[in-house]
Amino acid sequence: MEIRKKYFILAIGFLALLFFIIETFLVKWNSLFIQTFDIFWIDIIRSNMTPALSSVLKFFTHLGSVKVIVIMMLLIILGLYLKRNFLLGSWFGGSVILCLLVLKFCKNWIERSRPDADNWLIQASGFSYPSGHATSSTIFYGLIALFLILNFEESWKRIFSGIIGFFIIFLMMYIRIYLGVHYPSDVFGGFLLGSAFAFISVAFYLIFFKKSKT
Repeated sequence: MEIRKKYFILAIGFLALLFFIIETFLVKWNSLFIQTFDIFWIDIIRSNMTPALSSVLKFFTHLGSVKVIVIMMLLIILGLYLKRNFLLGSWFGGSVILCLLVLKFCKNWIERSRPDADNWLIQASGFSYPSGHATSSTIFYGLIALFLILNFEESWKRIFSGIIGFFIIFLMMYIRIYLGVHYPSDVFGGFLLGSAFAFISVAFYLIFFKKSKT
């Protein structure tokens, strides 16, 4: 892969990180922009709620939970280790774990309360920003999608991988707002944090480890 492409991927990651830092401080300061942003998207997403749709989304939200993501991550690592792809497995697992540790730190630092519990469709616990579902989904599915996009030769496979990966990510973001347990800025922050780690991690892998034996 050309050096320019590798550093372009790295630049996207740092840009996402910059936007995450900016949004984090806006949330910390409870800025009017964040309040307006949240109200706007909540009104749109929660305006057409139905019992049938709620039941479906309650089920699919588990695909983005930190616990489920960690279990799937461990299974992928195990599969890679069994194939003796130790470097790839360690890189993948390390990227996800590091992102989740930063997520935990941010939650405890911001200490943002969740939306009014009277509007919840499911039970939730912990602080609200950034969304754990959005962050874990973005780093996990995003890493897989990016890796496939960069390794498939056929264009249709790259496009399909990207569409599936990002559809799952945005679905998780939509679900958490719909269910009432997160503000839109929570899930957007999680998306930015997960994207930053995904792009930076992939760039570092391509720059430093791509030619190494796994």
